Amino acid sequence: MPIAPRHALQWSVQSNNYIPDWDLPSNTARHFVQTPQGHLELLVADPPAIHQRREQALFFQHGAFGCASVWLPYTTYLSRLGYPCYALSLRGHGASWVPGMAELWCTTKAILAQDMVAGMEWTKVEEMRKRDCNTANIVLVGHSMGGGLVQYALSEELVTVTGLILCAPAPGSGL
Repeated sequence: MPIAPRHALQWSVQSNNYIPDWDLPSNTARHFVQTPQGHLELLVADPPAIHQRREQALFFQHGAFGCASVWLPYTTYLSRLGYPCYALSLRGHGASWVPGMAELWCTTKAILAQDMVAGMEWTKVEEMRKRDCNTANIVLVGHSMGGGLVQYALSEELVTVTGLILCAPAPGSGL
């Protein structure tokens, strides 16, 4: 009679950085952007009603081993100053869908850039809806490997932004 293994490695949908909805700041909501591969977590921190909404929205991209929630201290602070803030978790991070083992090893920066583009497109539509206009001014913020990813997306002309902030970025060609 075979003995079942005591321990088995399994992928989990929730990473160590995942924050349940009830622990999110009061002005922050979790949304899911649907892609053909699966859903992507997008945390949205809206400015309080007492502040005038700024023209620029900020879109935050995490680095390797991070997720959208690493940006919460920044999105909370900046949204209180009137900036609408959006933070995306790439596939396999935060509460975004988790690829299978074969997909995981075949994930390229071009594929991750597609995730970021999907999040930014959702953000643009949301900003235009909230402002009742046909344009959206988005400043892209990237940290570490996320900084390299945003450089790649911009160099390939996958996205158009009004500003770019790089925080300790990896080189765009080094991903």
